[in-house]
Amino acid sequence: MCIRDRTIIPLTTLFFELIQISLGNRKEFSCIPSAKDWLGIYELAHRQALTGVLFTGITLLPKKQTPPQKLLLKWYAISEQIRILNKRINKECIIVGNHLKEKGFDYAILKGQSMAALYTFPLLRMPGDIDVWLHPAKTSECSLSLVRKSVLELARDKGKLEGVTYCHVHYPLLKDTEVELHFTPSWMNGFADNKRLQKFFMEQASVQFSNEIELPDISENINSPTIEFNRFYILLHIYRHLFGEGIGLRQLMDYYYVLHRPASEDSKKRTLDILQQMGMTRFASAVMFVMQKVFGLKNNYLILPPDIKEGRFLLSEIMRSGNFGKFDKRIRRSSRMKYAPIRFAFSLKRNCTFFKHYPHEVLTDAPFRIWLYFWRKWHGWI
Repeated sequence: MCIRDRTIIPLTTLFFELIQISLGNRKEFSCIPSAKDWLGIYELAHRQALTGVLFTGITLLPKKQTPPQKLLLKWYAISEQIRILNKRINKECIIVGNHLKEKGFDYAILKGQSMAALYTFPLLRMPGDIDVWLHPAKTSECSLSLVRKSVLELARDKGKLEGVTYCHVHYPLLKDTEVELHFTPSWMNGFADNKRLQKFFMEQASVQFSNEIELPDISENINSPTIEFNRFYILLHIYRHLFGEGIGLRQLMDYYYVLHRPASEDSKKRTLDILQQMGMTRFASAVMFVMQKVFGLKNNYLILPPDIKEGRFLLSEIMRSGNFGKFDKRIRRSSRMKYAPIRFAFSLKRNCTFFKHYPHEVLTDAPFRIWLYFWRKWHGWI
């Protein structure tokens, strides 16, 4: 039990303090965690997919505040596994990029390793799939339907189309890592909102496909979206997952590193403009609260003032859900969930809890899902 000035310090507070220590925004804990506290901190790190990046914080702690030796060794071993996995996926990103260029496509790696490259210790971010946004190269005029047709033709060369959604299709290029080819980075539920969003993505595509970044221990560069693009897109990605399968702190830490990069006032204004067009300012204000409460982000990096009330609600959802909602008991994962009507009913019930906070998104959710289901069925993708 961790006590300061006769006050019991909540486990989540200690967890947030370790996050801030790992980011260089705090030097040590406010009190010495007990062995039981450390087990709880480790479990929270696991649930939020932050095990690797938080190990860096442990190495910065005074010796009297470090975890028990057995847990420390376990934490170190997992961090090394994450490091090895990142090295492999970095190499695979080069393979994917070169393959797509050979097939006549411009591309940008979304999220994942593009985000990891922003971290102080890139190889300790928990990696996932490889998501690639691509367009056919040397095309004077492009539309989403044309892009989708071209990408599906590419995917069809690998066999039967699998996992076709509004945004992407599964591409079985690698043995051990899933690759998703994106026709578009994301979507909005409202049809008018989505039309504006897809127009924005089309206008931004050429800039994102020509922006190169370095990956650790790799001699070749990859194409990755710009910081300004990610200032909106990663926030939208978090927003979409909140309503889909839940969201955890790993994606919020990605956004911390995006916001922590230098930005001109003009660049921030452009981000605010697109957020206002998409009706996302309330959500963005909630995220700003999380950025300060959990990560210790300073005021000068925020893109708009924090909303304490909305932020607390969002943070409670994040802590309840864990990484991609894997620990949210409201999200059913039984064998019954393979049936679309049952999935739809449970998803609708869960999303109704957000109505007070995001009424437009909740009201447009069901019509979009129904349309999407019949659209996919019409094309034979279900």
